[in-house]
Amino acid sequence: MVRYPLLLLVLIASTWRLANAQNNPRLGKIASQLDTMALRGVPVGDTISISMEGPLPEFAAFLAQNGGLNLSVDPGLEMEVAVSFTDAVVRDVLLYLCDAYNLELSLIGNIVRVRSYRPPPPVPVRKPLSLSYDSLGHTLTLRLQSDTLEAVARELSRITGENIVLASSVRQLPVSGFVNAAPLPQVLRQLTESNDLTFEEREEFFFIGPPSPSEPSGYAGETASRISVDRLQVRKVADGKLTIKAVNVDVLDLIRETALQAGADFHLLPESAETDPLQLQRTTGTPNRIQPNEPPGSGRTISLQLKTATFEEVLSYVCRNSHYTYQLIDNTYVIGRRRAEGLRKTELFKFQHRSAKGVLAQIPQGLQDQVQIDSLYELNALILSGSENSIHEITDFLREVDQLVPVVLIELIIIDVQTNRLNELGVEMGVAEGGLPSGGTLISGTEGGGLDFTLSTGSINGILEFLAGRNIVNLGQVNANFYLSLRAVEENGIVEVLSTPRLSTLNSHKANLSIGERRYYLEQQVSFPGNDRPIPIQSNTFQSVDANLFIDILPMVSGEEHVTLEIFFEQSEFIAAPSNAPPPQVSRTFESMIRVKDGEMIALGGLERESKAKTSSGLPFFSRIPLIGWLFGKKRKSKSKNKLLIFVRPTVMR
Repeated sequence: MVRYPLLLLVLIASTWRLANAQNNPRLGKIASQLDTMALRGVPVGDTISISMEGPLPEFAAFLAQNGGLNLSVDPGLEMEVAVSFTDAVVRDVLLYLCDAYNLELSLIGNIVRVRSYRPPPPVPVRKPLSLSYDSLGHTLTLRLQSDTLEAVARELSRITGENIVLASSVRQLPVSGFVNAAPLPQVLRQLTESNDLTFEEREEFFFIGPPSPSEPSGYAGETASRISVDRLQVRKVADGKLTIKAVNVDVLDLIRETALQAGADFHLLPESAETDPLQLQRTTGTPNRIQPNEPPGSGRTISLQLKTATFEEVLSYVCRNSHYTYQLIDNTYVIGRRRAEGLRKTELFKFQHRSAKGVLAQIPQGLQDQVQIDSLYELNALILSGSENSIHEITDFLREVDQLVPVVLIELIIIDVQTNRLNELGVEMGVAEGGLPSGGTLISGTEGGGLDFTLSTGSINGILEFLAGRNIVNLGQVNANFYLSLRAVEENGIVEVLSTPRLSTLNSHKANLSIGERRYYLEQQVSFPGNDRPIPIQSNTFQSVDANLFIDILPMVSGEEHVTLEIFFEQSEFIAAPSNAPPPQVSRTFESMIRVKDGEMIALGGLERESKAKTSSGLPFFSRIPLIGWLFGKKRKSKSKNKLLIFVRPTVMR
């Protein structure tokens, strides 16, 4: 039951709109759209009361909220609306808006879009041809003024029954001519001659083609005298655009011909034509002839085929990968060599994220050929001088490489642990001329301390007399040159060295650290100058020896949060300090290339060395008796262990 009143309402509204549509077809189209919306369920048949004055978007928002519509207003429609409706149908309100404010509606699903009305372009009215044919005398009379050749040929073929064939390059050319009572061949011949075209009467048809190279006419004739029609065809189409077909045509000839057809002003600088004088070509209606002293061309050819291209687009294609460029100055295209005065440009490019040093060597040579580049390190910039297109190519490249260079913090941990142990026990007896004095150490804290004592002959005889006086044992006396040495030494040592050098450097830049010590030793040299009675002369010179900790690291950051490190490590140190000799050294060298994750610590390498030594000397057999064997000889045991570990941790500072 609900559908019948709705359909009745739609029918009544459609009848009313049909009456209005006869006076305004645009409103009739909108009314039909509203009917379609109603059938789709859009509530455009509801009534609404509103009185407001404000911008259109606010009115549309109120109408959508109270009328249950989905309304979308195009941006830019900010016109003021002043309305006052009482119980008005929504469709009538929408029709009123479209009529009063020049709007139109479109339906997308259940969304109503409101936009500004754009009237369709006017349909061009074809001018009737002034052409008549006498079928009895087979003569034609025509009055043509800038009529299209294709339309003229079509009409002539229709009324005479003859076949007329046109070349594709001349179909849209405008032609003019006045002929009275002449047969068709004569009409076509006069028409083509007056419009610089070629005419050929063949067995089955008449052919009209472009101008022959042997028939120059004005500017185009001068160009055509050097270029075959098959190699260069330029035709102007709608909106001032060009259709071009060129095969191995000189660059300058192509520019001149396209400028002529497009009606563009251009200034051809003398640099673009090698040695020709300054030329100013302005094609603003009547084409200018090329001067007799103009050279044949640039010596560079191009092959090109374009459809519906502007003159500026043609110039951009022609100047690409050539020595020529152009600029639009005061609506005139100035064309010349890239470094010609008026076309060259100077630009200062400042780096924002990296240093300008070393960038010049990284620019591809192909980009530098047409641009002069100088460095200005005080401003961290490069000075570029050349054509605008060439400079843009280089600046695009420089912007790509002008990025933040990561800083890499490299932490090294060097652990060097040395442990040693020494046990020495024994007795030494012997005879020395004059004997040895008594003395030595019983307990000492110095290096090599412990029990190290020597008994002279008197001390030994005193001990023997003491033993004999106590009736313990009587061993007699020893020789006056006899001596006895007792040695019992035990040494334990631990040396632990921890070094934590830190280095920071830019990505792919070397960082090195050198910390060391320098010692001097005395070098003596004796010379004997003279021949008869040489006198020795002694000279003393102090020589230096270095012991260093040297680190050289080259970090390379990859895009996967990994760091590749090239590391060279060398450590040397003194192990003793002799008085008059070069101090002995021990050195460690490490060289490697590794890949480490950002912030991760890894062991570069290590060295662990352990040595054991055991020596003994004494009387045969007796020195090997357990417990008392040390009374008949010496025994020495030594044990040492060295550990060297190197750890590295790179951190990328972002």
